Amino acid sequence: AWVILLLMFELETSVLDDNKLRGGLKWVLHGLRGLCYLALGYAFTGYYDELVTLYQVTPLAVTDACTLVESGYSLLMDLDEYLPLDSGNCVAVGSQLYTIADFGIIADGETLRAAQWLAWVDVINAADWILVVIVLEVEVRLQLRGDLSERVMDATKIIKFLLYAVLFACAIYWGFAGDFLDFWDAALWLFAFIFIELNVFEWQHATDPELAVPA
Repeated sequence: AWVILLLMFELETSVLDDNKLRGGLKWVLHGLRGLCYLALGYAFTGYYDELVTLYQVTPLAVTDACTLVESGYSLLMDLDEYLPLDSGNCVAVGSQLYTIADFGIIADGETLRAAQWLAWVDVINAADWILVVIVLEVEVRLQLRGDLSERVMDATKIIKFLLYAVLFACAIYWGFAGDFLDFWDAALWLFAFIFIELNVFEWQHATDPELAVPA
């Protein structure tokens, strides 16, 4: 969904001529973006549900995970990472043990807190990206109607500065948490959308008679 959404914004803000962004083509682009937004919303609910699940924990009376090796538990290693509890990994588990929801998963306090923090970052990151594309969508629609004024652009710049600052903070957190894949993925998407932002700025600059540079 993100790849398609990025392509739609690139076509509308840079590749296609404004005169072609009418009628059926415009509705196709907007329709595809609408489907992408539904997919993003569905993904957000998945992140949110995972966060809620990580808080549905029950403390265990036992303090030695090795006594549970034969009970069929899985061990939480990191967010979305689990291993069968065995005699090899149980010795490294802390004494404060919890079961997570009804999934037969146990975790010590430190690992659980780390996973909860990462889940919070996932939720914040997903919600923030949805807000970013909503602002972009508003800018694109206003630009197509000829209503994207400098005053509106100034307001959206402030909003997007705050939104992108949060996204950068999420990426930095992943980097320090050792989640290099999420850090790298976030960095790539940030750079990709920065180019879309530049396209919107140039698009508005080229069509605003007060800003256009005479030939």
